Amino acid sequence: MKFQITGAVVAAALLGGCVIIDADDDSFTADWDSKDNFGTVYGADVSDSTVTFNVTDNGCTDRSFFDVRVFGNDDDFEVGLKRTRQDYCKALNPDGAVVSWSFQELGIPDGAKVRILNSVRR
Repeated sequence: MKFQITGAVVAAALLGGCVIIDADDDSFTADWDSKDNFGTVYGADVSDSTVTFNVTDNGCTDRSFFDVRVFGNDDDFEVGLKRTRQDYCKALNPDGAVVSWSFQELGIPDGAKVRILNSVRR
């Protein structure tokens, strides 16, 4: 009995020191040929000729971690965000990080209608 309790305490101590958070559960599954498969984001907004995403963040996430795909023409566009690399930093940021692109950077004319292709989930 003493051995079982000691073994459980040692196992808990060894396992308790390492926590891995996979904050980017399906962000790498975006298929550039399909508008239906862009990962999830915490939030998205289109305003003032800017497309803004709230994304998971472990402390180092910035725009360089993503590729943006734009579909459409004239004044009707769809924008999808794809994470291209993981954030291996160790900060826990439950509010995520905010990344944004101007319409000009995305090749979208001012005043155009823009729809976000990513699903939103917390």
